[in-house]
Amino acid sequence: MFENQKTELMIVCDEKLMEYANYLMALIGQNDDVEGKTVGTKDGTVSAAIYTPKNYKDTLPKITSNTHILFIGSFKEAKEQGKNVNFSFNKYGMKYGWLGKRAVMYVEDDMLKKDEYDKFIQFSKSYQKEFEATTVNFVNSLPNAAKWVGVFLPVVYPAAIYGLISGSKAHKKIKDQQYRCLTMALYLDGLQKFLEG
Repeated sequence: MFENQKTELMIVCDEKLMEYANYLMALIGQNDDVEGKTVGTKDGTVSAAIYTPKNYKDTLPKITSNTHILFIGSFKEAKEQGKNVNFSFNKYGMKYGWLGKRAVMYVEDDMLKKDEYDKFIQFSKSYQKEFEATTVNFVNSLPNAAKWVGVFLPVVYPAAIYGLISGSKAHKKIKDQQYRCLTMALYLDGLQKFLEG
């Protein structure tokens, strides 16, 4: 009777990162186990639901110590949980870990440096075959940037351009890639271990 009982997972994230919570839900919901081998979580054994930080706070009195909760991002409640977590994954600005039935995953705010980004792209391919380097070219991503910088610098160095675009759409694109890679890494390597704990 209890064999069909599913492990419940509460995913808490703010609106900005909702797409990654949905991505994780889609990964959990697919039937991807092959020939008796579990891929990610065992098919059909996890029931996940997404909560905003407000939903989480409103539900807090009913949440028991047996409830598995994953916090995605670095909002207040996630940071509080992160203080107690042992991060078992910490690469290229991406982190996940857990203590008991509380897990945290997030991408650090600092943008990857060019050489780190190149290594990150290579690393990410081990998790997602279709994952490719962004078309962001750290030197040429802003066509007029070189002209603009040229007014202030006699020689335009790639590092100078890179610094200029760190707050632009390039940063968002790279952060998106990091969150997608991190979600896949958690799903394939960490989530089942966390849920069994």
